[in-house]
Amino acid sequence: MKKILLSLLVLVVGFDSSAKQPTTSLDITDTALCTAAAMKSQRFNVYDIWANELHNRYALIFSQKSQKELDEYTTERIFDKKRALERKGYTTKPAFLKFYNQNCKGFEPK
Repeated sequence: MKKILLSLLVLVVGFDSSAKQPTTSLDITDTALCTAAAMKSQRFNVYDIWANELHNRYALIFSQKSQKELDEYTTERIFDKKRALERKGYTTKPAFLKFYNQNCKGFEPK
């Protein structure tokens, strides 16, 4: 089931295949957290921007990975951060949106 969800997420997002320099001042960990928050708050237009930013960061770091490996790695990190936020008590759409608005909105990738 998890593999199916990962595959669907990669297909929906359609990661940009060309690695670019970061466009947000957040570090990679916070970028992953904001990506997860955008996903869970169901701000899909914003989620796509964050997911591509995160994917581009990983492409720069792991240049030896194939596109498929990068897609899978990026998706898994997003789910890791989603679970981390859930462990901190962010379990509802409004909670994720509140987290996003407080911690991510001012740092949206360009």
